[in-house]
Amino acid sequence: GMASEFGTVVRRGVLRQLASWQAEGLDVVPVAVNAAPGELISESFARDVLEDLAATDVDPELLVVEVTEQRLPKRSVASAAATLDALRSAGVRTAIDDFGTAHSLLSRLVDLPADVIKIDRSYVSRISAPRTSEVVSAILGLGRALGCDVIAEGIETESERDRIRDLGCEYGQGYLFGRALDADAAGELLSQSVR
Repeated sequence: GMASEFGTVVRRGVLRQLASWQAEGLDVVPVAVNAAPGELISESFARDVLEDLAATDVDPELLVVEVTEQRLPKRSVASAAATLDALRSAGVRTAIDDFGTAHSLLSRLVDLPADVIKIDRSYVSRISAPRTSEVVSAILGLGRALGCDVIAEGIETESERDRIRDLGCEYGQGYLFGRALDADAAGELLSQSVR
């Protein structure tokens, strides 16, 4: 029952860090935060996010709100969609995380407005299998048709990266590219891009 409270603490911490990096003159990249189902159906969530952005003077385009589609009850989809629409109207990007792991994935893709689709690691780890490769190709096609960026999650090997790239996926994340960093290490990495 603490997901919303925890989400608020994380979001505000992320925005303060982005503001700090901007003040240092670093070339800041968008940062994603997960939103719990309870947050997405709250009438105040979009307003709270926008107020936090204004309070920190962070460009809304630097925040990505991620929703894991399988955790969102079917009865809550309309409320979540309205919240995501409000955020997107203000410039916040939205992402569907772990795409392809829920039973109703196609209906959720239609119902939930998103800028980004993140292909679940379970597909990436089996990308060399022909059927999996075809499913990933289909997800990429859906993403293109809907005007969404598609990110392959959990890329750990060069062969996974190469196969994903061969299928036409432009974006990836995973241990192959780097491990999670604390704020100081991430700031140092950002400062190297400025030099």
